[in-house]
Amino acid sequence: MQRQLREANAQVAALVTAVESGVAVEDLTAALHRRTAERDELKARLEQVERPRVMSAAQISELVEELGGLSAVLGAATGAERA
Repeated sequence: MQRQLREANAQVAALVTAVESGVAVEDLTAALHRRTAERDELKARLEQVERPRVMSAAQISELVEELGGLSAVLGAATGAERA
């Protein structure tokens, strides 16, 4: 996704350069809006991927019960997982 974001940024920059060099803005407006939307969507997706998932106390309790209770979970855990 990082690569896709770099590519989207490069495409937006190329469109801005084209506008600055005198290409008719009307010809590039749709492409600029499309590329900007793609870039913004990639940024949002990347933030979701990078953000760690946080579980509530209730979700943790429910998961522990699904796995057979606290003693079963701790019994199956490695030393690193218990730490």
